[in-house]
Amino acid sequence: MPVLYFISTASALTALDLSSGAQIPPPAIQVAQAPPSPLVLRSSGSSEPAATAPVPVQVEAQGGKEALWSGVLRLGAPWSTASFNSSQNDLLEPCPGSSAPAMQANRQFRVTLNARGGENLSRISVSVNWVREISACAGGGTATVGLNQTITLAPGESATIKGDAGLVIKLRRPN
Repeated sequence: MPVLYFISTASALTALDLSSGAQIPPPAIQVAQAPPSPLVLRSSGSSEPAATAPVPVQVEAQGGKEALWSGVLRLGAPWSTASFNSSQNDLLEPCPGSSAPAMQANRQFRVTLNARGGENLSRISVSVNWVREISACAGGGTATVGLNQTITLAPGESATIKGDAGLVIKLRRPN
């Protein structure tokens, strides 16, 4: 039985019989194209049902004595996101009796809800960022309060989250 040694170059494949030194033409190679695989869709295996209708969450945000925002954010499926953002840039009220020029004020508020699953999309991650101005009499500038918390909020329930500087977030889900 011959011992074959194959030599591959950019242009050809050659077989060499090591026992006799004779070159042997390589066997013909046929390439058959396989038919495309059928598309198969499978369930992810999650036991959580997909939401068919948006899930409304009433949000009320208070910063000290000031109402920051009130409205409804809707989540639609596990891992969906809903958010509200506001931003205001203007001048601070001048400090009484001061001749200093007016200072720039920057106010921002953002609330983001992320559905985290659970029965009836009851696990919700709440993220809040509140940037408020510091009065001109106190030197001006801004202060920031942020919070991140995951809550369970089933239909008909409400929850209150408290942060620094009088930040209060009330969430309610209707039945």
